[in-house]
Amino acid sequence: MNYNSTNKKEDIQENQYSFPYHHLTHEVNGAIYTFRHLFWGLIHYTYIQVVIETIKKIEFETLADIGCGEGRIIYELKKNKLAGKFYGYDISDRAIKFAQAFSPNTTFSTHDITQSPLKQPTDVIVSCEVIEHIEPSKVKNYIENIYHSLNPRGKIIITTPTTNVPVNKKHYQHFTADMFDSLLQGKFSDIKYTYLNQVNQKSRLLERLLANRIYISNFKPLNKFILKHYKKHYLYADKTTGSRILVEATKIN
Repeated sequence: MNYNSTNKKEDIQENQYSFPYHHLTHEVNGAIYTFRHLFWGLIHYTYIQVVIETIKKIEFETLADIGCGEGRIIYELKKNKLAGKFYGYDISDRAIKFAQAFSPNTTFSTHDITQSPLKQPTDVIVSCEVIEHIEPSKVKNYIENIYHSLNPRGKIIITTPTTNVPVNKKHYQHFTADMFDSLLQGKFSDIKYTYLNQVNQKSRLLERLLANRIYISNFKPLNKFILKHYKKHYLYADKTTGSRILVEATKIN
């Protein structure tokens, strides 16, 4: 049943369900916690914003987020009121259900891009922090099926950790521009690489000022300073300092 009410109190409650706040409070080993926190949230938030700004520069009618997870990219695109139709795909049925809850007017489906292309070709494909989770033997299939899921002159935007940071236990491998050159050769042109999220002591200090094992900052002036300072000095990097690489390319017809 769809929600439909003229009751203001019910409207307030419904609006709060944009995030499942009842799940924030939890107990661990007898200790009560009233929050859940992403310790690498500063990195995550800032590279997501770069992806959104990159998408804004592209003219398109349809966009697919492959490996969409809980749908944060599409959620941000809709919040920015970008025109176009958005589709989200992931191999996790649970993730798709979360994504559908956060963006109820968007089509989300389970799909394994390493197995087959999308049934409906699209103008733009975004795939953030996905390729590192794919078995090396299937990475070529991933690129091949993305290629066949694009309309003529379609665009791809991919982000992934670089070899400047250790491989996470959830990942199979991290990537370099040379590795992408090899993967994209013959299928994509106008390849552009942007390095993000510098790895150094100063950037780590800002992350720890925002959150650490002792406290999580809820002090607005400090949080504004951290975000502004990070974006100005540490968001963009080069191939020797970037923890992430953003890949943009155009399909060769």
